[in-house]
Amino acid sequence: MTSTNHNPSAVTGDGKIAVTGAAENTDGNGLAQSGDPTTTIGAATIPGATANLPASSAPAKGPALVVGQILSGKINKVLEYGALVDLDNGPTTLMNTEAMSGGTFDNRKARRDTLKRGDEVAVEVLRIRPPKPGTKQWRINVSERVLQERAIREQLHGGTDTEPGSIVVGKVKELKDYGVLIEATEGPAIGYSCLLHAVEVSLGDRDERDNFLEALEVGQMIEAEVLAIEEPEKPGHDLRIKLTLVAGERRELKQTLSDTNRVFRGVAGKSDRDGLRVEFGSRDCPMVGILPNGEVPAATKFGDTVRVRIARNVNGRITLTRKGIK
Repeated sequence: MTSTNHNPSAVTGDGKIAVTGAAENTDGNGLAQSGDPTTTIGAATIPGATANLPASSAPAKGPALVVGQILSGKINKVLEYGALVDLDNGPTTLMNTEAMSGGTFDNRKARRDTLKRGDEVAVEVLRIRPPKPGTKQWRINVSERVLQERAIREQLHGGTDTEPGSIVVGKVKELKDYGVLIEATEGPAIGYSCLLHAVEVSLGDRDERDNFLEALEVGQMIEAEVLAIEEPEKPGHDLRIKLTLVAGERRELKQTLSDTNRVFRGVAGKSDRDGLRVEFGSRDCPMVGILPNGEVPAATKFGDTVRVRIARNVNGRITLTRKGIK
């Protein structure tokens, strides 16, 4: 039986199975919750069990498994609510639909409908319960979903001020008033619904963002950078993956604004009592700053080239200067 143990529990020298981190109760989606008491029944320490069971109902020996163990197996039978999984050289276990991989619940149901007897799967042991009175079959729940969630946390990461985040490739699933839902089509998050918020599609004004969103079509492929991966608000809900199309522009903007020695070739705009508006920066990341009237070259007209440096940036208001420019 191929396995990997991600739980500190292990089979002890006296043959007891220390099933720490397991729980009798779940969150309603087949996912275990910690905190339930454990007690020793027969040869195994089982969570949530009662210590005063009749001796005749106590099994002589529990399964040689621990919660958190990763195992390979094959589908035995597909059920309306999940599938039975025969672990390699081990017992038959239950994988609920909610515990299958695939991202959204609809995608997990679609996966269940495509499974067939003999299909190979990799699963993690979620919980182990003793047999019901009068039976000998230990009740073991396994999950693909926890493996996929772990892969997302380990392989995908949000960007920083200096380093880009992971890239998610997906298709437009649904257009919302506040943004776009993107379904990942490859990588560890395949099947998950990711949010591309409206403010993350452009650093321009609202009209520019609205025009971008209106041009999108359901099914259209799109690549976006991971902004953040957040834990679900409630147990059993999906991880929340947030995307962005403007992280690169933000990094460039931050780096540009921090460089007060760089000289830019700007374009003169309108003048007012505060000074001359000057547009500068790259085509992909244009910026606008104010050059004080006392530093505006004589006879400067609208559209003229003006060489400037960044003097300071306070709450997004950029003040420019020509001091020190030869």
